[in-house]
Amino acid sequence: MAARMFGQSVDLQTGGMEWTCGRLLGEGAYGKVFEGLNKQTGELMAVKALPLLGRPDSEAVQAQLRELTQELHMYKQLKHQHIVGYIDARFDMATNTLYIFLENVPGGSIASMLQRFGGPFPESVARNYTRQLLLGLEYLHSQLIVHRDVKGGNALLTTGGIVKLADFGASKIHTAGEGNAGGGGAAGADAARSVLAQSLRGSACWMAPEVVRSEGYGRKADIWSLGCTVLEMLSGKHPWPDMQNQFAVMLAIHNATGGPPRPQGLSPLANDFLDHCFRMDPNDRSSAEQLLTHSWVAGAGSSATRTRASLSEEV
Repeated sequence: MAARMFGQSVDLQTGGMEWTCGRLLGEGAYGKVFEGLNKQTGELMAVKALPLLGRPDSEAVQAQLRELTQELHMYKQLKHQHIVGYIDARFDMATNTLYIFLENVPGGSIASMLQRFGGPFPESVARNYTRQLLLGLEYLHSQLIVHRDVKGGNALLTTGGIVKLADFGASKIHTAGEGNAGGGGAAGADAARSVLAQSLRGSACWMAPEVVRSEGYGRKADIWSLGCTVLEMLSGKHPWPDMQNQFAVMLAIHNATGGPPRPQGLSPLANDFLDHCFRMDPNDRSSAEQLLTHSWVAGAGSSATRTRASLSEEV
């Protein structure tokens, strides 16, 4: 039963936490995110509400819960300063809703910051945020996890400028025994391809060509999406801004030769970094580990930001 899976599971730490639901923080393809208050500790949380279809005791809901268990187990495993932290989970039979309690990241997303501050970031800011996103992706890929929905809306910021990857609603864990888990070398040219997740989930403007072509989704697809997120930060717009609908976007990606259009005035190093992200053959695309050594991001960010990131990791 659903209640047994989530209401009494010590493994998922769903035991007697009392909480209050606050304001709506955001809404995505998989549900809504609210601010939450732990009434016992006073901790502020982000609460992801995932409504399930069917009666709470139906086989349909049981199947949904089994599928969602994957996401919860992913959250439990991930401990990194550039990944949003998992706190708790609970299934509420009265509302037929699964609640996932996550670390509250009060600065909002990179996408919302672009809107609030009226345009693109300077390259110095984009370099800093990109380096932190790469650190988060490098960690995910080392855990055999492909994010599958990397974009500005899923990159959250603390008030101290620490970037954290969020929303693993489209994520996929590769099976064990892939070999080169970090995806950094040529051994097998990224062995994760042998266990590609066949999926078109994720946001169309950030999708890699191999995903649009239904050729599968490996870690290198996250790198293409990262490049799109860099363009998002440097242009203040989503990738493929002139496309009028999702079909046009996917056709443009299918026929792409070097990624989405780039804004004028980018530095040579920024353009070279993007070239490494937008190689059409995922075998030729750089890994997160490799991109962290690129001159555009190596050394990016102030020493104060690096210190805060290091301290948050220790905590």
